Amino acid sequence: MAMTSFGGGGDAFVPFWNPAKLGPTSSRGGGGRDMHLDVVEYESKFEIRADLPGMSKSDIQVHVDNDVVTVSVEKEDKRDENRAEQGVRYHRMERTCQFVRRTVRMPETADLDQIKAKYDNGVLQLNIPKKEDARSMQRIPVQ
Repeated sequence: MAMTSFGGGGDAFVPFWNPAKLGPTSSRGGGGRDMHLDVVEYESKFEIRADLPGMSKSDIQVHVDNDVVTVSVEKEDKRDENRAEQGVRYHRMERTCQFVRRTVRMPETADLDQIKAKYDNGVLQLNIPKKEDARSMQRIPVQ
């Protein structure tokens, strides 16, 4: 299987190992947590998997802008530190807001109009099929 170039020429993995070529790839705020991603290429599709334990589907947003897929998560717990809650009084609350965002620049062969997202057991899975013309591309060995 031939590897697809992510981001124009050169090594297929440059965008993963050289974030400067992509611009900002991660953004944290509030409670600050990292989002760990796997980006996998198969013969007929790409797959992005993100570990997002403890989140609900309504906390997760997926956006596509040209060739960039953005996954962002924002979870906010609305609690009052001075309010007693079930017999417990909070004296300090640092885990009230969590925000994280990751972006991945996809290659031209990705059909981003057909992206599908599924969230199950704390894992977000994005399935991105390859364009039909990209699937038929073959590598011819030189003898």
